[in-house]
Amino acid sequence: MTMQDWQAINNACLASIEQGKTYVSLSEPVDYDELSRISEIASMAVADSVYGLASAEKLIAYIKAKPGRLAIAGIGKSHHVAQLAAATFASVGIPSLQLDTAHITHGDAGFVMPGDAVLYISKSGRTSEMLNAIKCLANTTKPNQFLLTCTGFEQLPSIVQDFCSEVITLPTICGHEMNGYSPTTSTLSFVSFLNALAMVCQTFTREQFAQHHPGGALGEELN
Repeated sequence: MTMQDWQAINNACLASIEQGKTYVSLSEPVDYDELSRISEIASMAVADSVYGLASAEKLIAYIKAKPGRLAIAGIGKSHHVAQLAAATFASVGIPSLQLDTAHITHGDAGFVMPGDAVLYISKSGRTSEMLNAIKCLANTTKPNQFLLTCTGFEQLPSIVQDFCSEVITLPTICGHEMNGYSPTTSTLSFVSFLNALAMVCQTFTREQFAQHHPGGALGEELN
């Protein structure tokens, strides 16, 4: 898929968000002002994924060159995003694994081999567990390390600036969580970006995907 393809998908997503308002159950009173505000926030999250792809040149090049596996690491809500992303990447032919950022300095650094890459997911880009993990891996197997965040490069700690090959910032969502604080819009943006990244970098053909996914209704449909 090209960036033009993803721009078209982005536009379709925005249109579907607007259309979705008509399907809200009317059995309870609906605050349409609040619904509209959430729709606008969701629109920004989808748009951010397109912006992020344009700034992920080194990460995309690494994945397409396939020198090793991609380990995706997060903590808290980002841990669950990393789980989903690693499963999606593996399903389309990108060797991947998921790590809990907090466990990397407790022995899980051993999962990362020379030639692998690590993609951290962190809204703030400054959690202590992630900074410790970056330093630990920089001193051991020395993988390529990348960061997906909501924070501008200049505001990131020096450890990130020194050891991460690339920082992908999704700037629109900063300060726009749906209730002002719970990780909602940020996680939506991360998932949207990672899904787009998987599609841009996928290596499996439809036939190969079907061979690796024989189960369930999707497997029956493809096979």
